[in-house]
Amino acid sequence: MHFYSAAVFLTAALLLLAEGPASVNVANAQGLPVQYGLLGLGDLTTEDQAGPYNVPQVQAFEVEAALATKTGSPFGAITDQDILNFLANTECLESTFNTYAAFGAGLPQSLRPGNVTGGKLGNLSPEVREWAQEVALDEQGHVRLIREVLGDRSVPCPDLDITGGFQKYFDNAVGKQSNPPFDPYKNDINFLLATWSLEEIGATGDKGCILLVTNPGVANGISGLATSASYQSGVDRHFLWQRRNESVPEYNMTVHEVVMAISNYRNELDGPAVSLQRY
Repeated sequence: MHFYSAAVFLTAALLLLAEGPASVNVANAQGLPVQYGLLGLGDLTTEDQAGPYNVPQVQAFEVEAALATKTGSPFGAITDQDILNFLANTECLESTFNTYAAFGAGLPQSLRPGNVTGGKLGNLSPEVREWAQEVALDEQGHVRLIREVLGDRSVPCPDLDITGGFQKYFDNAVGKQSNPPFDPYKNDINFLLATWSLEEIGATGDKGCILLVTNPGVANGISGLATSASYQSGVDRHFLWQRRNESVPEYNMTVHEVVMAISNYRNELDGPAVSLQRY
C-alpha cells in the first residue's frame, strides 16, 4: 500500500464532519433517520429507555456514514476481520516509519513486515529520538495486538515507499513541490511533521472504525488504538508548537504555516468545517 494513497483513503473515508448546529433525536427503540442521502440505508436503533437525546449533527453524520460503509460496500458486507486487517495496514505504516526513525531498522520478522523503500535512521536530537523510540515500540505493540487477535487470518504488512510517499503527501498539502525533496528523517522538524500527520489520521480513523465493528471486545481494542494515537499526537503537537516559528526550508515556510497547510488539506477531504483546532 503506497503511503499517500493510504493516507488520502483514511482521511477521505473516516474523517467525517458536517456543518451546522442541527440535531436528531434518538429515542428508546426508535430509529435514527438517515437524512443525508448516504446510500439510502436504514436506521440505527437504541434500547436505552432514558432517551430521547439530542445527537449533534456531526455525530449523526458519522454514524450514518458508518452504516453506509458497513452495509453498502460494493464488495459485500464488511466484517470485524476486515476492519482489523485494514487497521493492521495503518498500524504497519505507523510502526514501520517510527521504527526506522528510532532504531534504523525495520519491524521484527514476527510482525510480518513488507518491503520498505526509504526507511532509515532519523537524524534526531536525543530528546526527539527518545520520543521516537517510545512511539515505535507502542506502534509495534499495536501491530502485535491485531496479529494476536486474528491469528493466521491477519494480513502481512504492505510494501511501503516512505520517502516518496511522504514527499507526495506534503507536496500536495502545501501545494508546491519541495526543494530539496522532503525527507521525513532529515531532522527533528521533518520527523515531527511526518509522525504527527500519521497520528492525526490514525486517531480519527480508529474512531471511525469503532462504528463499523460488532464485537464489543474488538470495539474496545480499537478504542485503545485511538486513545494511544491521540496522546501521541498531543506530544507531537507540543513539540511542533515549541518549533512553530522555525523554518521548513524545503517549502520556504515556517512550521506553523506547514501545519496549517496540512490541516487545511485534510479538511478539504472531510467536508465543510464545524471547528478546527490546528495545533
